[in-house]
Amino acid sequence: CIGDCMRLDTPESLVDFKGLDMFFKFNEFELSVDNIAHLNKLTQLLLQHPSLKVEIQGHTDERGTNNKNIALGDKRAKVVYEYLISNRVNKDQLSFIAYGEERPFCKDHNESCWNQNNRVHFVFNESERK
Repeated sequence: CIGDCMRLDTPESLVDFKGLDMFFKFNEFELSVDNIAHLNKLTQLLLQHPSLKVEIQGHTDERGTNNKNIALGDKRAKVVYEYLISNRVNKDQLSFIAYGEERPFCKDHNESCWNQNNRVHFVFNESERK
């Protein structure tokens, strides 16, 4: 499945998370209070729907080297992954990947745009039920 995948029978509450990114300060990967509140809701959704899977994508702005940005994107995605695991989400429901600066949401070269690119993005998919 490529992009934001969602089957028609996916839970209604998923609409709250589809396309909603979590944002980070420049060059940081610590979870903010808002990020934790968002992750607590996501935790409940994943615990209630064990067939639901999510890919956690770590992104950065264009500042810095490609290697540094991939590493920072990885740290952002991994901190989200580890938070969900620590709250009893099944690791089989989760995956994470770092894109660094490779997939910007905003392509302008200014502070406002950079703030939009320092994020974790969620891609959902429901696994086939057995």
